[in-house]
Amino acid sequence: MTPRCTPAAVLVSLLALGTTGCATMVPFTHEMRVEHGLSDDEVSQLQFYTSHDIKLRREVKSKGRKIDDGALKLRSGTRVEEVFIPANTPGVVVSVDPGSIEVSFERGTSMRFVVGDEGPSQPLVMQPPSAFPGDEARVADVLDDAIGSYFVSSQSGQLPFRGLLWDPEGETLQAHLMIYASTLEEVVEERTTLGGRRL
Repeated sequence: MTPRCTPAAVLVSLLALGTTGCATMVPFTHEMRVEHGLSDDEVSQLQFYTSHDIKLRREVKSKGRKIDDGALKLRSGTRVEEVFIPANTPGVVVSVDPGSIEVSFERGTSMRFVVGDEGPSQPLVMQPPSAFPGDEARVADVLDDAIGSYFVSSQSGQLPFRGLLWDPEGETLQAHLMIYASTLEEVVEERTTLGGRRL
């Protein structure tokens, strides 16, 4: 006997397909932030993910001494420390400013991501405010003109992490922030939903 599809069964199947097909991950860009007028608080509500593996490495010179059979022996060597954050690792926002987002992938640590135009970027250089009126508008213009995704922030080719500078390896400098498009839609929808008025 062949199974028959009732209208209710077809509707349930279509809904299931619709919910699984909506989970699209996209780069989070500054244009997105400006277009939707996202406040710092709304950016903090988004769940971010890494686009690429982040591999950090640093070498620490170590020296030591040991007394063995009455003789002093000196030892020197190099200790290698590494940090690995796989692609698609989820992170939460710990700090937001106009040109950057700081994300934590592990409690007690965070990494800064800055706006960049189609590639790794240095942080946006902001002029300090002066006493002349109109400076706030000039700063806003600079940020409105900024484009691109939020890439890991490097200083002279090294990445700051845990208060130290690390050497990036592999595709680390290509790593930028990603979000699920549906999450952004939920945040924007929540902000624009009005309760209405009654007499």
